[in-house]
Amino acid sequence: MKTFATSLILFMVFTTFGQDTLFYDANWKKTSKLRGSEYYTVIVRDKLDSTHAKETSYFKGGQLRQETYYSNYAKYIKSGSSKTWYKNGKLKEEAHYTNNQFNGKLQTFWDNGQLKRDDTYDMGRLVAGKLFNSDGAPTQYYDYEIMPQFPGGFNELVRYLSTNIHYPKKAKRQKVAGKVILKFVVDTDGAIQHITVEKSVSKELDAEAIRVVKKMPKWQPGLFDGIKVKVYYLLPVSFTLN
Repeated sequence: MKTFATSLILFMVFTTFGQDTLFYDANWKKTSKLRGSEYYTVIVRDKLDSTHAKETSYFKGGQLRQETYYSNYAKYIKSGSSKTWYKNGKLKEEAHYTNNQFNGKLQTFWDNGQLKRDDTYDMGRLVAGKLFNSDGAPTQYYDYEIMPQFPGGFNELVRYLSTNIHYPKKAKRQKVAGKVILKFVVDTDGAIQHITVEKSVSKELDAEAIRVVKKMPKWQPGLFDGIKVKVYYLLPVSFTLN
């Protein structure tokens, strides 16, 4: 019976691969094949309008993980329902979108099936929200998504940059100025990782911006439904000559 079930899963997997199918490792980096992957996604496009699509992702064993509808898949614009499941098969989240904005119910669930979050949105604006513990008791509300934050907030971030940036002598002499935009990851422990330059001004100014960001204290990590997550962050660092 076990052999039959395994064969059935593999049959379902490989017959689905006639659609657009992508494979990912445990860190959601693309891989070239099923072997060695932890997840895979299947994209089914609307026959009448190929910009519309349904993306379904699965755990390696074939269990359903997520199902999302897009009105424009190339631009990742969500419209319609989006559902996520735990590996045990229980529903983890159900949300409704219109043009990439929450619109209607957003509900999340504990892995025992108990309702965790019950939010209502009107085109991205939170209208009402409730939170519950895993035993069903109401608890203090917090936002669904909370961005990472520099210790003390935005004003402290500005103060840190203005205090620690040293204008490179060569750039000052050549009167080079501008805004360097850096992209980095705020890890779940608040550490800054994987700094890259999204918009360059000059070699000297880019290097100084990176140096200062590397020296930053740990941030308050981002939260996704109360769980610490890695978040990409864009930071503009301005160099201005008086």
